[in-house]
Amino acid sequence: MATVVEQRLLRCSEQGKKTVHHRNAERFNWILHIVLSIITFGLWLLVVIFLLVANLFVNHDGWECSECGKAYP
Repeated sequence: MATVVEQRLLRCSEQGKKTVHHRNAERFNWILHIVLSIITFGLWLLVVIFLLVANLFVNHDGWECSECGKAYP
């Protein structure tokens, strides 16, 4: 999984105006896992299933204001 930073223009309740907010996000590389599953005759699917289940228990960060640092769920 690749970590990326998403950005969005949202209204900050502290600042009282629209500011840039950011959060960390995970992207699942489906093409890579499909190719590895084909090469390993489906054995890689066990790893894919493990990664998907493990991702359910990861705490995904909410949006954070870039100016004041206040976090929103």
